[in-house]
Amino acid sequence: MTYHEREQYIFDHLSKDIDTTNIYFSLRKNGNANARRDIFIGTKESKYFNFSLWDIPIGFAGSSGNFLDFSLFEKSENIWSFRFSSSIPKNVSGDQNKLSLKFLKQLVRKIDTAFPNYKNRHTQEHNRIAFLNIDSPTEFSDFKKLYPALLEFINKVSPFIDSEISSFQIENPEWKAQRIDKKGWEKFNSSYQRRLQKYPLEIVEEEEEHLGEDIIELINPTKSEHPCNQILYGPPGTGKTYRSIELALDILGVEIKNRTRIDLVEEYENLRKKGKIAFTTFHQSMSYEDFIEGIKPTLDDLESELSYEIKDGILKSMSKLATQEYVKWSENESVSFGDKYNRLLDLINESESGYTLKSKTGSKLILKEVTAKDNINVSHENGNRNYIVSKTRLEKVFHGISDLKNISNINKAIRNLIGGSNATAYWAVNEFLHNMEDEKSSYEINYQLTDLQLETIIRDINWQEASQLNVDRYVIIIDEINRGNVSGIFGELITLLEDDKRLDKTNRIVLKLPYSKIDFGLTSNLYIIGTMNTADRSVEALDTALRRRFSFKEVQPDTKVISGQSEEEGSDDIDGVNLVHLLETINQRITLLIDKDHTIGHSYFLGIHELEGLKETFKNKIIPLLQEYFYNDYGKLEKVLGKGFIARKRIDNKSTVFAGNSNDIDIDLPDFEYQLIPINKDFDILNATRYLLNLPEESASEN
Repeated sequence: MTYHEREQYIFDHLSKDIDTTNIYFSLRKNGNANARRDIFIGTKESKYFNFSLWDIPIGFAGSSGNFLDFSLFEKSENIWSFRFSSSIPKNVSGDQNKLSLKFLKQLVRKIDTAFPNYKNRHTQEHNRIAFLNIDSPTEFSDFKKLYPALLEFINKVSPFIDSEISSFQIENPEWKAQRIDKKGWEKFNSSYQRRLQKYPLEIVEEEEEHLGEDIIELINPTKSEHPCNQILYGPPGTGKTYRSIELALDILGVEIKNRTRIDLVEEYENLRKKGKIAFTTFHQSMSYEDFIEGIKPTLDDLESELSYEIKDGILKSMSKLATQEYVKWSENESVSFGDKYNRLLDLINESESGYTLKSKTGSKLILKEVTAKDNINVSHENGNRNYIVSKTRLEKVFHGISDLKNISNINKAIRNLIGGSNATAYWAVNEFLHNMEDEKSSYEINYQLTDLQLETIIRDINWQEASQLNVDRYVIIIDEINRGNVSGIFGELITLLEDDKRLDKTNRIVLKLPYSKIDFGLTSNLYIIGTMNTADRSVEALDTALRRRFSFKEVQPDTKVISGQSEEEGSDDIDGVNLVHLLETINQRITLLIDKDHTIGHSYFLGIHELEGLKETFKNKIIPLLQEYFYNDYGKLEKVLGKGFIARKRIDNKSTVFAGNSNDIDIDLPDFEYQLIPINKDFDILNATRYLLNLPEESASEN
């Protein structure tokens, strides 16, 4: 079975017998863009999914699962098991969260006695997160055999949990917890069915991370040996970009040894699509606004007018993703807007004819539908015009207007925050969100943090503790980093690049960004790999501030790559011309005439099978590069390539070349003039390369 087939199998069997078993279970309420057709919370990559039988609202950042879960895991190929689990940080705030933590601690004290035949794990005093796991006593190679065992497991665990909930609520009646009933399950199912209808053609890619797995393993036993910032430098054609891909995979924990290039590139592409790796190239037009943040034109929806917003650049976008990893284990509630907004979208999607709110004047506002960009299409009751409530603008209103009672002029208050907009609609939605009761967070790891949420996380997280967490890493590859104006592109953020200035380090620094005006910093799980061509610019010529913040790794021509090619990839010997010797000879001469930074890389001699390919390599790659190196000084070109590529002709009667009296010409005239021999179909590449190597000319009879 595939992952989705297993999901469907469990769903079909549980729902088929639901009126007999009374096992009413939860489903994913509102999937993100990559999970809108998923049945349960879980991911294909992590090979698990889970559901709950209880509705217990909790609200802390990272609570993407249920409070009390039944989970199914694929430990290895065709080996499945199940688990009952619960987890919550010990430093949660809010009465409901604190009571949930208290309830879990009571369960921990009783679990070993209640289930002696199961594999039980639970929190220790030193753990920052309280958790409980009850694992299946056996594993299953046949997924269909797992179902009856799972059903038996549920029927053992659920009565115990029901009893504990009832007892706990007698002492703590304010604690919200109830078993999901038939009505609740039908609500879950109808919401899921509407998602299937709304997104029938979407190709689903599972979200890659989830909080609920192996919470005990928080501390990273092996710190990364890679520096946060490094630059691969060397002459052209040495494989710097090639190696940057392998380096990025290694940083992300991907095994790269004994794997083919095709496998590695496929792995790289998968991680790039998931947002783990970003690739960019610096150039002369690259700016701070492209790389960090800048004001860009935008359309909220097709019917909207053109407006301008602050857009994230590559570094800021990747920093948000990297910072999210720390949110998974934080105890703050920095994503409350995202939680409440997602719950509002659930209400709209679940309504048949729109969700109705009351405006400040008492009139009705109809939230008709959610747009493709997760904005809200609204209209006034009996009105003929539709409006768009933008999520981005609404968030500014949400954080800017929280004291609803002391606002006398709502039009002026909202205009000051977001400009001219439908103040009545924004006020009504904002008021609804602020009055919404705190419930379970729907935050998931691939949720894109907004500027305000990012600033709150940077301010509230205990970064000293965060430095000990094992969080996923992210990589930015900057090709040709020396071609851009590095000082202008990085701006004030050049300070944040240093390893010890990262947020989770002792000397952390937070700066205020000039456009968004938010506090900003970089975390240690964001790595930057640059590549630079030393033929364009030497390392010594780089900005001193950049050199001090990056580790430099030289990548020189490697002739072993040429000789190590497979027969299908290319040859290192073309009709007796040894390409390894050819590259070494050319580079030795270039080093003597210029320096080693202007040698040529081994990649120029890869993939060559016959003399015609060698001819094309010299014509289109090597000679144009050498012409640039030597500024068309063909005398030096001849010293490198030999007479097979450069024709030399003695200049006779130099005195008659110039007008006037030759005795008046006070310059040293060359003895020879040089001309590049055209490389056409008649060009003899074999003897040209033999001349280059100082080998005797091969006669026609030898051919």
